[in-house]
Amino acid sequence: MGAIGQAELFRPFAQAPEVVFARAASRSPLFGANAAAGGAPVVIDSAVGGGDDDVAVRARGELRERVNANPDWRREYAGAWDAIAEAQRRTAPFARDWLWIEGPPGFRPPWAKTSLFFWARTLVRAASERLRDDSERLPEYGSARLPALEQRLLAEQPLDRDFESAKLAFGLRALREALGADHPFVRKLLGKASPAELARQLVQGSTLNRAAERQRLWQGGQVAVLASHDRMLQLALAIDADGRALRARHDVEESVVAQNAERVARARFAVYGMRAAPDATSSPRLSFGTVRGWREPQGREPRGGALVPAFTTLQGMFERATGREPYALPQRWLERQRRLALDTPLNFATDNDVVGGNSGSPVLNRQGELVGLVFDGNLDSLGGAYGFDIALNRTVAVDARAIWQALDVVYGAQRVTAEIAGAAP
Repeated sequence: MGAIGQAELFRPFAQAPEVVFARAASRSPLFGANAAAGGAPVVIDSAVGGGDDDVAVRARGELRERVNANPDWRREYAGAWDAIAEAQRRTAPFARDWLWIEGPPGFRPPWAKTSLFFWARTLVRAASERLRDDSERLPEYGSARLPALEQRLLAEQPLDRDFESAKLAFGLRALREALGADHPFVRKLLGKASPAELARQLVQGSTLNRAAERQRLWQGGQVAVLASHDRMLQLALAIDADGRALRARHDVEESVVAQNAERVARARFAVYGMRAAPDATSSPRLSFGTVRGWREPQGREPRGGALVPAFTTLQGMFERATGREPYALPQRWLERQRRLALDTPLNFATDNDVVGGNSGSPVLNRQGELVGLVFDGNLDSLGGAYGFDIALNRTVAVDARAIWQALDVVYGAQRVTAEIAGAAP
């Protein structure tokens, strides 16, 4: 955008300006699409999700009905939904185990809330996978990906052992609650120890926080890994077979879903043509919308029928502050309250179509100027993966003017605000 003055960067909104926010497309080809009023593309259903939302159910039915009404489409695409449903039914009995023991590719399982486990499992699996032919490896350990993986593994990263122990203890308690205290994996992992005890033993008994040690193990391969007495590394070795077995089962069913999701995507474009939104490819997307509030549906407690304004202000934030969670403000903000322009907009709502993963997207006005950052959505936006109701679904963004006030007044970051405003260094 280039260096522009504060006045241009944070020019006040008009009454109801059009805005646009850039994002990386996050919806997959599993989502069907239809045209909303005015011809705008709207994502309305997931081929694998099912969902109970009325719009989603109607839309899924419409797409399948139109496919079944055309002999060529029926022959090519009609079996895709049933194939996906069957794969889901086969996955359901072990889906929870897969999530908590293995986790999605590239991610730690939910209980392993520490970088130490990521490093340990990466070292364990890389040592084994690098002994295989490239075609037989897990995808994330293929030759093309190894340089990036090595860079991530060996990067210097500060680590607070007390914090890591607390996070890991929390994760282990969640694991026990999710799978049950008598689950074989839980018993194998915890033994007689409490989550807090095991977390402390693992974190204190690991030296993987040192990049030099991770480099030694990476270069030493399987011989070095198997000879290590590092507690976290030993744990990763002990449970690796459990995770791999579940991943193998899950990958079989996931391949069925992926193949048939492609058929659903082709059916969607056959039926709706260019009115259908394109498949997600992690490429940038622009979503156009308008700053505006919404009216809560009648009967919704506690504010059914209430009109929610498009903007909140710093004044409103201080009025709501009670000094108690969840409305406790940091002392720094309280000390600088008198120096702030309290009529500054804090957050604003737009009718852009937002989904999880869009947080951090820039919000631009029609002149292409930054006016905010997306960080949330309202209650109705939670179903955004399945349907979009322009009367209710709202994106929530923090106003750039509030960001400026926070940086300049609360945090004393005048060097940053001067740089944003285009001042000479």
